[in-house]
Amino acid sequence: MNFDTALNWTAIGLLAVAFTARLVMVQTHRHQEKMVFTFSQRVGLPVGSEQIHATLVRRLRSSANAALLGGMAGALAASGWYVAAGISGLPLTFVWLVAMPAILVGVTAFDVALAVRDSLFGRQADGLRIARLEVVGRGDYLSPVRLWTAPVLLGLAAALVVADLVLGGSLEGGAAGFVRGAVLPLLVAAAILVVLCAVVAGKILERPQRAANKLELAWDDAARADALRKLGLLASVVAWLAASGAVLSMLNGIDAARPGTTGNSVGEWVSVWGYYVIVFLYSYGGAYTWFRRRLWPNPAELGRGSLAAGPALP
Repeated sequence: MNFDTALNWTAIGLLAVAFTARLVMVQTHRHQEKMVFTFSQRVGLPVGSEQIHATLVRRLRSSANAALLGGMAGALAASGWYVAAGISGLPLTFVWLVAMPAILVGVTAFDVALAVRDSLFGRQADGLRIARLEVVGRGDYLSPVRLWTAPVLLGLAAALVVADLVLGGSLEGGAAGFVRGAVLPLLVAAAILVVLCAVVAGKILERPQRAANKLELAWDDAARADALRKLGLLASVVAWLAASGAVLSMLNGIDAARPGTTGNSVGEWVSVWGYYVIVFLYSYGGAYTWFRRRLWPNPAELGRGSLAAGPALP
């Protein structure tokens, strides 16, 4: 085993240890209490009662466990690809176009499956529950910018791929080499994933909200919004990877035709920083509180009236 191979497997081992350590940490009472406090602060809702607190502990623990197991599954899939392809070192194309999407898909798929399976408060269908008088949609849980980021980036990726094809393909093999490359499959995968995320978001919104009072309903909205935020992040990142992959393919062709140019290096940095911008968009600046502004604009009043059931459905 040469040095590069030993170093790569050491990195994979350290990543597995980090996942395992995090998984153990999530099971501790102290960390679960911290997760509840952090999530409450992010969404701006009071916990209100022991029952809500216990429900949040259960959901956040299950969510964290699912995300970690999904991340491990994605990392294992990427590692299998790495070994089967006989890749040497850790090239940016592997990390950027294989490893990161695999881990992100695993994290999101396992986590969001909880939101699709049941509502936050799993009450009996024949029990009393508060009525929601207005019809809600994805726009009540995601801001317009976050709602349209993935479709816009997917359209940009499609336009860039078309531009590549019109220019004769940017790989050294010309248009035929471009078609055989990874850019078109990545675009197709991104399109499928963007559509799939929209379908799953619709399924989440179709789930009944079995809440006994306004505060429980608000927390169920918070869980919905968080699941839709994660789906939006996944779709946007994969669409951005497709767009940046097309740009890198084009710049590779330019660098090959004109030795000494640095367009490819600049493109790699832009791709990485674009990813960070998307993560920032879905993590800050009202990413967690948009639903509250739309559906629960007065959290102080909600907290004082949290034990009042309000209108109920049989």
